[in-house]
Amino acid sequence: MNRENETSVVHRVMLAVTEVGARLFRNQVGRAWHGRVERITHSGTYPCMPGDVILHNARMVATGLCVGSSDLIGWTSKTVTPEMLGTQIAVFTAIEVKVPGGRIADEQYQFHDTVKKAGGIAAIVDNHVTAADAVVLFRTSGIRA
Repeated sequence: MNRENETSVVHRVMLAVTEVGARLFRNQVGRAWHGRVERITHSGTYPCMPGDVILHNARMVATGLCVGSSDLIGWTSKTVTPEMLGTQIAVFTAIEVKVPGGRIADEQYQFHDTVKKAGGIAAIVDNHVTAADAVVLFRTSGIRA
């Protein structure tokens, strides 16, 4: 059986939701070290090997929106009622992608629920069709899946 990895599903989801009116961006949450880099090319007085990297003035940097935030975040455009002169609004959209067997963390459920309670679109999907359906449902009827 050819199991698909999450990255390829994410790419297909991004393409599919773009075609139906959403604009989503990859949101990779994590931590990394940042600092001035010095590449070691020879052994020295410190325990390093060729190819090692030393970070001077290193500091931890958090990436992504927040812990638990969805893999894809952005907006879905919707034209508002005539009373608002037909202007478009951008509705916050968050899509969490999980391949079969993937586990959803409690923080991800909390983020998903918070987005929906605030009036945004939030969906947990395992394929691009389900993601596009969530966007189309909102754009055509205002219902948040």
